[in-house]
Amino acid sequence: MDREAILARIEALSIRENALFSLDPPPPLGDRLTRARFRRDLALRGGLPAPPEPDGALPPDAHLPEGAPITHASAYAELLRALCGTNPRGALLARGLDLDTYERVAVAWSAAMARDADLAASVRARMGA
Repeated sequence: MDREAILARIEALSIRENALFSLDPPPPLGDRLTRARFRRDLALRGGLPAPPEPDGALPPDAHLPEGAPITHASAYAELLRALCGTNPRGALLARGLDLDTYERVAVAWSAAMARDADLAASVRARMGA
């Protein structure tokens, strides 16, 4: 066999493999940008205008008008934080909820937050508080 022909064939197969099954190098990992930093950098590059810097105050405590067992955003955010703890069933029982009632509460709040961005912002702000 011709050594040069074999090397040329290996090189050709390598080029074809890279063309058909290319792998991008992984992105460099590092510190993630915060949402505020990303929006500010995007605005500097001509993207969306930067939103005003929050003053640290929470938005008004929104509530559900449907009369759900948990009607205020602060109470719902507190429940969600408690459910992330080590005893979620105890968190429900402490608020007088069982699993069926919690399901109705979660569905009602999810639907309401999908319809109302201010309500979603109110809950989101209280989740970090």
